Amino acid sequence: MKKLLAILALIAVGFIIALYVPRLFVVQSGRGHFVGGGADEAGNVDELTFIATDIVRGVILDERVEQLITLLPPPSGPDEMYLSMRADFYQIHTIHRIMVSEVFMGDAQVGNVMEIAQPGGRLGSAISTNSEMLHFAAGDDLVLFVRTFYNSHGVNRPAIPITPFQSAYRVVSSNRVELADGIVAAYDEDPGLANMVLENFSSDNNMVLTVGELMWIRFESGLGSRPQHERRQEIVDMTRLNESINRAEYY
Repeated sequence: MKKLLAILALIAVGFIIALYVPRLFVVQSGRGHFVGGGADEAGNVDELTFIATDIVRGVILDERVEQLITLLPPPSGPDEMYLSMRADFYQIHTIHRIMVSEVFMGDAQVGNVMEIAQPGGRLGSAISTNSEMLHFAAGDDLVLFVRTFYNSHGVNRPAIPITPFQSAYRVVSSNRVELADGIVAAYDEDPGLANMVLENFSSDNNMVLTVGELMWIRFESGLGSRPQHERRQEIVDMTRLNESINRAEYY
């Protein structure tokens, strides 16, 4: 009997080692779980705005790397069983903190610190690669299109960039003098800045985002007065984007 118990104990230990030890040294790879999964990039700024829940300007403060639960669609079985399995779906994420300086859409407040999470990073000896990660650095002054949501258990998670490459725009050094006191303040003083283009953070982004478009987004979100320039109307494929959002809600 003792020999049988010893054999069973060895089998159990071997199973645990085989299951969990490789995770300490695993190299995860992939494109990352963005809204649209990297396939459904927005066709224009209106589509980008439709997908986002928050559009803010802010400065990157710092970053950290930790494991976050990558949620699956709601289970068909008992919820308790699903909760007991969640540890199997942890994924390494890089999380940046950003100090919000302007809000164009969403519930963020100036002075708040938001967290932006992206799959990928290095945690100890474990490495997770993500070819579409936006590599922010402390001090970057950015306009970000992000999506915040509660997971299927009502827990608030960090915001995520809504599409690869298209979610971040620099307030570049050549614009800092004119925009030093804020994009909104600069436009209010000189509406001629409506055509000023913000620099794409990613070289793979062909989207054109102007100061004027941000002013219209702010107005249509109920956060500001009507801009003095005409708005450029663009077509939004709402069916495709709704499908894209629904696929991403549980990540």
